[in-house]
Amino acid sequence: MKISRRTWHYRYLRRLEVDIPQNLCSLTWKLLIALTLFPLMVVAAGPIIVLAAGIPWLIDRRRAKRGTKAPSLLGEWLRAKKAKVCPLLEWVD
Repeated sequence: MKISRRTWHYRYLRRLEVDIPQNLCSLTWKLLIALTLFPLMVVAAGPIIVLAAGIPWLIDRRRAKRGTKAPSLLGEWLRAKKAKVCPLLEWVD
């Protein structure tokens, strides 16, 4: 069977840098995989990139907000436990 190199599927496989198959069965499976998995990978990469860029931004934003608040009792207890120091309590009215 003769297939032109000008066909869309030949150019698509070349663009993806996939080895061009030498028989029709391999061509069918490679096209099926290339036409379904490659677009899915592109669609899946979008949210991953957004999360990778957004999470550090949210963490920095949350840390900036925390700087204005008084330290929590639980947080201070955990720091003291880690440092193995028992801080004195000061009661205020």
